[in-house]
Amino acid sequence: MAKQLARFGLSGQIDGLMLRMLAESIDLYLTANEKLASGLIAKTTNGNVIQNPYLAIRNRAWEQIVSLARDFGLTPSERMGMSFSPVSGTDSLSSFARNRYAIGDKNRFFGDMPRSQKPP
Repeated sequence: MAKQLARFGLSGQIDGLMLRMLAESIDLYLTANEKLASGLIAKTTNGNVIQNPYLAIRNRAWEQIVSLARDFGLTPSERMGMSFSPVSGTDSLSSFARNRYAIGDKNRFFGDMPRSQKPP
């Protein structure tokens, strides 16, 4: 995603932290959604029926994703009226993000990237 945003001039090196927050929100959403497979209702140790706590976590992550996606023009309504043209030159954002934010998160954020492009 960072590579595509940079390619069309929608982000720059300074956006690395915001992109990481978007990636982490997406990861949190997916994780909470998997935990919801057991159902929307949970029981406490006392036997009381409550809303599954992962539902609130998933919904909050969803809100964060939508908010951050809007900031990057990633929703259809935000793209209306925008014009896109590829930016030539090096992909400084991807390089910056991989070098600065991927330490310890290589597989999580760059798992689908070709091995030759993964950060060391």
